[in-house]
Amino acid sequence: MAGPQHGTSDSPSKDGSSKDGAKRAARKAADAAERTAGHPWFERGARAGYAANGILHGVLGTLVFQLALGEKASADQTGALEEISRQPFGAVLLWACFAGCLLLGMWHLASAVFDKGGLRAAKRRKPASKSALRQWKPIARNLVLGVTFLAVSGLFARFAAGGSSSSSKDTRRFSADLMSTPGGSVLLLLLGATILGVGAFFAYKGIVRKFRDDVAMPSNPQARRAVQVLGVAGYIAKGAALGLLGLLFIVATLQHDPQESTGLDGALKSLRDQPYGTALLAAIGAGLLCYGGYLALRSRYARMD
Repeated sequence: MAGPQHGTSDSPSKDGSSKDGAKRAARKAADAAERTAGHPWFERGARAGYAANGILHGVLGTLVFQLALGEKASADQTGALEEISRQPFGAVLLWACFAGCLLLGMWHLASAVFDKGGLRAAKRRKPASKSALRQWKPIARNLVLGVTFLAVSGLFARFAAGGSSSSSKDTRRFSADLMSTPGGSVLLLLLGATILGVGAFFAYKGIVRKFRDDVAMPSNPQARRAVQVLGVAGYIAKGAALGLLGLLFIVATLQHDPQESTGLDGALKSLRDQPYGTALLAAIGAGLLCYGGYLALRSRYARMD
């Protein structure tokens, strides 16, 4: 009897030791990840993600200008990536942009977890506290931005590896598949409304100059002026482009015609056919170039705290 009793009494102790060991290992891994996220070189690499996004929008702005001039161009993300890939050392640039966006996405996800107001600190907050609820906003923002930049890095990697895609065809296929499912039209309307709302927020951010909260404004007067001018024009143009895309989703859904849902390229081409469309298209192209310039400056002056 003594043997079995001794074995039974040791079992909970062993289980407890295993659990404590697993917790210690998890804490060590989390601490190591936090130290990596706070390393200056990690931050510098993440800043390159803004420059990569700036290159993408600068090329996109050029393609929109070509549309305004009546030239054939695919004015969307995939068109911009194809244009970059055709340039000398284009693949090298695409891989560099991939690395920058990947690091920036990882930095945002790490911030969502390890910042003072991150998920680790959230465990110690009182759920009913209003201030605690307010502090969930930066966590959600960092999570969304992290996933977004990781997705953009995936696009850079696909084209750097020689792949290709068509945003217009993919969007039409996605819309057709969703419309054919129960409740799919409602989801498409919500998607269009969401994109429209994001576009409105971008425009608002440009008009009231709220983008200044994202950067440590430079002391140099010329650099400060450049940040403000490029930021205002860039955010308004980005908002207009997203607004057009959202409207196109809504129109395609209301008409139950997935062929109308042609992505950003189709939205901009539809605008070109409207009265004063060419002038508006040229303005959006100029604004997207400005947005690319702002992002290049943001890679230097962004607040990374």
